[in-house]
Amino acid sequence: MAQRTLKWVPYDEQKDLWPGGRHIIAQHDEDSVVVYQAYNKNIAEYAAKNKKFDGAPGFSTTRMTWIKPQFLWMMYRAGWGGKDKNQTNVLAIWLRKDAFLGYLRSSVQSSFKPGQFATREEWQKAISTGKGGGCVRLQWDPDHTPDGAKVPSRRAVQLGLKGMTSFMDGEDILDIQDISEQVLEQSKFVSAYATEGLSTPLETLLDLSDDPQLEQVLRIEEEKPVVAEQQAARAEGKARRAAKREAKKKKKQEAGEEDSSEGEEGSDGGEPEGATGEAGPKETTE
Repeated sequence: MAQRTLKWVPYDEQKDLWPGGRHIIAQHDEDSVVVYQAYNKNIAEYAAKNKKFDGAPGFSTTRMTWIKPQFLWMMYRAGWGGKDKNQTNVLAIWLRKDAFLGYLRSSVQSSFKPGQFATREEWQKAISTGKGGGCVRLQWDPDHTPDGAKVPSRRAVQLGLKGMTSFMDGEDILDIQDISEQVLEQSKFVSAYATEGLSTPLETLLDLSDDPQLEQVLRIEEEKPVVAEQQAARAEGKARRAAKREAKKKKKQEAGEEDSSEGEEGSDGGEPEGATGEAGPKETTE
């Protein structure tokens, strides 16, 4: 089994190339699609060495396991490998492209949506039993920026696999690599205020336009213009409010410095409280 190479590029060079709406965005070529998972060290080491999961210590073959084509969604879920002891090691998994497309075709939406099934009862039966001996559950979630903030205008897909023997025994897998060291290195560049120096795996649109039936199953859709306008307006409003808060904070600090310099004869000459230059708590982004 030939070893694959994960291609990394500066995040700032590709972030604006990703379309809004629901699309499959991933690192892919003619015969493979890269997906990501995070496990504890024992499972990850076994999988990377044996190129399969069946037989890994602690790996359950009966539970649903989720794969994610978009790297940053995986980083959000795993906290860049620091969220908990069961997600310390991030794996890049090269799936056979035909296998990945097969997962998509047999997938069932995680919540009932009219169109794929005529009734809720039919959907419930499909999501419980799956097709071909395995179950594939499809879910769209908000995409995320490197620091974990939501990107409401873009959805990221994740697939839940249960009883999918061809995945667990490695038949659908071309390569598995533990990329935890690269993840740790790149996490140093993650900030809510800047992404300079950050590199992420190269990811591009997986074009499914030649398969309208699959597009319909996945509910692929472009970002609605009105949504884009609303997001831009909200972002502009948020920036204005942040600027006002900063100006108000600066004004208070200046007033505090003037007050503390008066009537303090005999003080030790230390800086007044609030004028030490320490930053306040980071504003939450969600």
